[in-house]
Amino acid sequence: MRVNGTGVGIGTTAPVFPLHVYNHGVDTGYGLAGEEIYSSSFEAGLLLNNAATGGHKYNIFSSGGGSGVGNGNLAFADVTNQSTRVLISSSGNVGIGVTTPQSKLDVSGGVAVGASYAGVTAAPTNGAIIQGAVGIGTNAPTAGAALDLSYNSNSMLLPTGTSGQRPTGVVGMMRYNSAIPGVETYYNGSWNTLGTGSITSIATNNGITGGTIVGSGTIGLAPIGTVQLLANPTGSSAVPVGTSLSAVIDNAACSTQGSIFYRNGSSWTCLPPGTSGQVLQTQGASANPQWAVGGGGSSGMTLLATVNASGASSVVFNSTHLTSTYNKYVIEFDSFYPSTDNVNFELQISNDNGSTWISSSYDYAIYNHDWNGGSSVVGSGGTGNSFALLAQGVGGTSNKVGQGTIKFSMPSASAQYPVFDWKIMYWFHGPGALEDIIGSGVYDGATGAFNAVRILMSSGNINGNFHLYGLSGN
Repeated sequence: MRVNGTGVGIGTTAPVFPLHVYNHGVDTGYGLAGEEIYSSSFEAGLLLNNAATGGHKYNIFSSGGGSGVGNGNLAFADVTNQSTRVLISSSGNVGIGVTTPQSKLDVSGGVAVGASYAGVTAAPTNGAIIQGAVGIGTNAPTAGAALDLSYNSNSMLLPTGTSGQRPTGVVGMMRYNSAIPGVETYYNGSWNTLGTGSITSIATNNGITGGTIVGSGTIGLAPIGTVQLLANPTGSSAVPVGTSLSAVIDNAACSTQGSIFYRNGSSWTCLPPGTSGQVLQTQGASANPQWAVGGGGSSGMTLLATVNASGASSVVFNSTHLTSTYNKYVIEFDSFYPSTDNVNFELQISNDNGSTWISSSYDYAIYNHDWNGGSSVVGSGGTGNSFALLAQGVGGTSNKVGQGTIKFSMPSASAQYPVFDWKIMYWFHGPGALEDIIGSGVYDGATGAFNAVRILMSSGNINGNFHLYGLSGN
């Protein structure tokens, strides 16, 4: 021990501090090894100096006014590197790598938390890696949640930038694109904006893929099991919307009272209301239902088409309705009258779906009975006529109308001629008395089926309601 004018030296003959302890670099395992305890106007502390190769000089001190780290702080400094490593401020804040901590813990640099991270993996620059769950606003993060934000009245602010500022994409990334604007996520090799894009189909159990939903509104799925959106049969790309399933169906196809909503071969569609007295007739598992007259069954009549003529040049039924499904057809009509008085009621057929009408080789005969008591054969066409004459001298007005039926066969064999028969009640021209007509005819210009039929007046237009039925069975 040596005492001089500066201080007391232990292990040194030249103390430079009030107490200067030095053991010549030998670690004895006890006592103070390489320490210098000192006090000045700037600092009072303990200087630990390891003079061995690679050793550092560290200073643990209480700071004064001229120390450079503020007054009244406890600092741990690496004197060798001239850097303060840890500082505890007089207010109790702790700074690591910073000498002016503003919070209970300030860290300048990265932080690793967890037994598998701390001392094993370096955190990102000025970032953090945390091994376990993180709770913000809660002391019990929800099980299975890596991050639990328990703030009922607050929100999470996503990173924001333009498309040009996107980071290199990794599946699951999410950000707010201020250029779109909208929230976008990265998946399937690209950035995709939430709430926009294309829809081509909505498939059971498979979700939504490709195409565009056009129009505005809300799609609501009620708790009624599996709900399918309905195709719009009008050809519009708009998706039907409504506040209930009933409203969605109305907007899709079937808003008329009495309509039947059913599944055809490829989609849902609507069967318009039938006429009074008709019944809905099934055609089997692979066919669509139809309206039928009477009690239905194998001999029932199935409504195929209705034409409500008002000043029409003719009434036409073509290959849309005349098919191989039926070999017999009936046209029923009511509220029938011509726009021009004293004209004939005629029928023609076509083999090219109505592009041209056959105007030769019709034979017919009609028998007339008027309500004044007379009767006679009023027309016998022989051969080579340009039409089948259904009635002649037809008159009538909107309140003096006629009705009737026309039956015809669709030849099932190529050697058969098409034949017709009819029964009509109408007003004679003038208008005169009511007339009853029964008649029959044949087209004998060629055998085999035809694919269109029209009824018309010899001059002027036709009015009335015309219904085509197919007859099943024999």
